[in-house]
Amino acid sequence: MTSRVPTPAGDAAFRRDVAHALSTPLGSLLLKIELADHHLRLGRIEPARKEVAELLRDVEAFGREFHAAFAAIADVAEGGEGQGDPRPCLDAAMDDLGDEAPRLEWQGESHRVTLPTAALTALMRRLVWIAIASGATESRVVAEREGDTLRLTLPGVFARSGTAPRSVDGSLRLHLAVARELAARFGGWLDEAGDAPLRLVLPLARATG
Repeated sequence: MTSRVPTPAGDAAFRRDVAHALSTPLGSLLLKIELADHHLRLGRIEPARKEVAELLRDVEAFGREFHAAFAAIADVAEGGEGQGDPRPCLDAAMDDLGDEAPRLEWQGESHRVTLPTAALTALMRRLVWIAIASGATESRVVAEREGDTLRLTLPGVFARSGTAPRSVDGSLRLHLAVARELAARFGGWLDEAGDAPLRLVLPLARATG
């Protein structure tokens, strides 16, 4: 097993990830504003109307992305006490998301890990969003204990060459950044190497008593 020392990205790096996720929709907004203004200056009313209609749709989309960014910041701030169990936390996350989320089937064992329940639920919520945003080909989480860690694999995420981490869009990039930061804060990490399925590695909680 390859060892690594997970390190949280820190506030500055996380802010860069959030800004990067918002840059694409913001750039689209600015471009449409410029195009609409250009058409109006030339007296091209119909093309201007078309750009304004698309601009309104983009404003709504940007509003959703902006809300997602604030939700991401809230998730990263989650802490709490105790040692969470990923399986019930995944169920709780899917219940929170309701009909907009797929039901991910849990396969394998589950053990308590170092993350508190609140932070772990936030992390599981991001896994669900990653499955949605990546167009996952399979709706399951495979859990395996390996040494002093619990490894959670999403087989349908990044399993195809067209969805490798290097080519993800802004929304998916944001969910990955949150999951990466939450895991690292408590000693875990995301394995996003190459075109292999996404894998989340979490340290097992120490037995007490």
